[in-house]
Amino acid sequence: MARAGDAVGSVTVSGQDVPAVAQLDLAPLVRLDLLSGVARELRPLPRLMLPVAIGSVIGSLVATASGHVIASVPIVAGLTVAVPTPSPSPTRVEPHGDVTLRDVVVLLAALVRALLGPSL
Repeated sequence: MARAGDAVGSVTVSGQDVPAVAQLDLAPLVRLDLLSGVARELRPLPRLMLPVAIGSVIGSLVATASGHVIASVPIVAGLTVAVPTPSPSPTRVEPHGDVTLRDVVVLLAALVRALLGPSL
């Protein structure tokens, strides 16, 4: 069903996908006539939170048959997943009223005086 080191899916932690890797072989002994009814599922640890370091146990890979657990192995994080950095909220620019052509000319004249001096 899974070998140690196999990628077996991912676990969602605080909205982030953490790749899951089987820590040990999952190879339950099952009668051949029951083999088609064997399923596997990932069960994350309760209250798992970010950050998650690579190699840390994040849950179990469970094999079930007819709804009964027949084998289970730990799963570990395949990558380190950090707490996401929140993006800054946009700054709201308040309108300053209407800007007229006269305002632009006055501003440009002030800039020219500041750069070239008051001799103009």
